[in-house]
Amino acid sequence: MDKRVSINSPFYPLIPQDVSRRAEYEAGFSVIELFPTNGAGITTAHDDFVIGGREGLLRRFQRFQKVERDDHILHQEFKVKRKMGWNILDGYDNIKEDSNLEKYPHPISYGSFDNQHMESPTLDTPRTSFIGNNRRVGKVGWTPDEGGTVWIDGKGSKARFKPGTSGFHPVPEDVWNFHVGGYQVCEKWLKDRGPKKGKPG
Repeated sequence: MDKRVSINSPFYPLIPQDVSRRAEYEAGFSVIELFPTNGAGITTAHDDFVIGGREGLLRRFQRFQKVERDDHILHQEFKVKRKMGWNILDGYDNIKEDSNLEKYPHPISYGSFDNQHMESPTLDTPRTSFIGNNRRVGKVGWTPDEGGTVWIDGKGSKARFKPGTSGFHPVPEDVWNFHVGGYQVCEKWLKDRGPKKGKPG
């Protein structure tokens, strides 16, 4: 038996829904409020060529400047595959006569605790900083100090969590407590990168 679906912007359900708790839902904050600046993130290409350690990149740029301006030679010399929308000669022209190559490498969090550099003059300043020297994820928790800190090596229980020596700050409490589908996003993301049963972290 067909049922009529009530549509009220901005909700456009395809099946009947119980909206009796809609007001409670709308009392929370939206993802748009939590992340006022949004986008697809950083899209990279030819990572082996443009991402790496700072000194390695600078040596690569110096070699790049000395090679003949020839599309075929550049691709072959630096083992860069051709890719639609990316012209190796544009990069060559950008730095060919530049004597200040130091300005090009910028820090990038390439993976979990994997800080590299990439050639880009337009990266924003990171919104959080990593403190401490421990990179191993253990007891994860949050404390309100320093604008909010997420620790990866804390102590105690979830109810009586105590700070560790390493983590991220500032992390607002709303961000730390943000849930999707019953999961606390920040906590789950970090725990998934910690030790698993039978495997070291």
